[in-house]
Amino acid sequence: MFGLQMRSLLQYRTAAWAGVATQMVFGAILVAIRAAFYRVSTEPPPMTLDQMVTYTWLGQAFFAMTPYITNPDPEVSRMVRDGSIAHELARPVDLYRHWFIRQLSGRLAPTLLRCIPVIAVATLFLGMRLP
Repeated sequence: MFGLQMRSLLQYRTAAWAGVATQMVFGAILVAIRAAFYRVSTEPPPMTLDQMVTYTWLGQAFFAMTPYITNPDPEVSRMVRDGSIAHELARPVDLYRHWFIRQLSGRLAPTLLRCIPVIAVATLFLGMRLP
């Protein structure tokens, strides 16, 4: 089930490149804003500027792994709304494991497609230091 779901999600390479571009833009904005705060701060920061840049880019690279409470699985939401969840509950399948695998692959596939390009570009051109 996991492999099937992963293969299905890894087909969306154009969406992955759009996600990489989005993460790069927002990462650059976050670094610029935080660096501005570092420049005008009178207190010593909790991290050095290099550590903050690395922290920000790692956050952007692994952003797809964060749980979205406001964005549940659309198929499960649809089943709850139209009542077909009762059919799923009658199946001889461990529903928790089934939905867990769906969520895990749904988070892992976009992360695999996005994190390597984001880390590579940020390390080579945008000041990220490898941890």
